[in-house]
Amino acid sequence: MEQEVFVEMVLTAWHKYQEQLDDFFDDLPDDDFDIEVYPGKNRVRYIIGHLTAVNDGILTLLGAREPLYPELVDEFLIKSYRVGNSEHSINDLRIYWRNVNRTLTTYFSTMPLSEWFEKNASISNEDFQREPHCNKLNIVLTKTHHLVYHLGQLTLLNSKIRNLASRN
Repeated sequence: MEQEVFVEMVLTAWHKYQEQLDDFFDDLPDDDFDIEVYPGKNRVRYIIGHLTAVNDGILTLLGAREPLYPELVDEFLIKSYRVGNSEHSINDLRIYWRNVNRTLTTYFSTMPLSEWFEKNASISNEDFQREPHCNKLNIVLTKTHHLVYHLGQLTLLNSKIRNLASRN
């Protein structure tokens, strides 16, 4: 019963923040994806690509499958967010975002409870014996924190956009 509650808590948070990001990306006009969150920092285009690439890697960490869009890794995980224009359109990035998250939701809903507490694919058996918290559920928990971090950036940007619009 206790494990079930832990899994439900983590997945509820995951889905909540995922939905908030969905709403943000759905409501934002394409032209606003190239606005910098803060001068010299992430653009919305980078954030959606970055979060998609990170989320796409979750199933690999869970030992389930390879990423759907491995081509996003170089641009959105390895290169700097200050690199010029993306080769991916906003429409493509929105589609990738939805596909990755739909795949994750389906996988999460079918994963047996006991598997959530098994080691993740990035840790050795020996290390897992010493650090049993490095399990599959912890992957989703840490990636949820990552979502929240970038959601905070986008929330600030959204306030900035509304303030600019009200001045015009």
